[in-house]
Amino acid sequence: MSTPPSGGEPLPRAPRGHPPPDTLELYCLGRLDDAGSAVVEEHLLICHTCQDQLAELDQFVTSFRAASQPEAQRRAESSAWTWQPILNWALPAVALVAFTAYYSFRPPHMAIPRPEQTIVLESLRGAKLSAKAGADRPLRLLAPAEDMTGTVEGRLVNSTGAEIWRGPGVVEGSRITLRVNTGLDPGRVWLRIFTPGGELRREFALDVEPQ
Repeated sequence: MSTPPSGGEPLPRAPRGHPPPDTLELYCLGRLDDAGSAVVEEHLLICHTCQDQLAELDQFVTSFRAASQPEAQRRAESSAWTWQPILNWALPAVALVAFTAYYSFRPPHMAIPRPEQTIVLESLRGAKLSAKAGADRPLRLLAPAEDMTGTVEGRLVNSTGAEIWRGPGVVEGSRITLRVNTGLDPGRVWLRIFTPGGELRREFALDVEPQ
């Protein structure tokens, strides 16, 4: 294991492919060094599996922190010396252990809530490739903005041309972010992005697959 160039944990050595679970855990906790974070973020742009794992870790740690906050606040107010710094370090670690145990040993019929899935869209009108997304789960769609600015409108249509979703999109730097909070049925759909004036500027193919 090499020494990181700046603060944070070093990136563990891993086989080619997905980052190991302990690397995703360090990244989730914000304890990975800058070089390691850059490698993980580059991999997350193209790997739906790791995106799902990271989203589940984020959701579990956030829920655990929220549930523990009232007790931590009561202890801080009733004591001259606060335990908050220790809790801030220990609670995420305990949450990850509990999450791993639950996820590994829960009965097969007990499904956990599906977190938001991030999809990077690259295939423009006329391209042969399409992005893939899971059915029946919220989606965060990222599309290249190019010359578009401000707020746009996104519309999802199915293979027959029927509109199945419509919502706003926000241009942030070089990308457009749209959030689809309703689950989609399996099949191919098309995301169309319009200017506020109603001009069609982008179109992306999206294959929704059962999970």
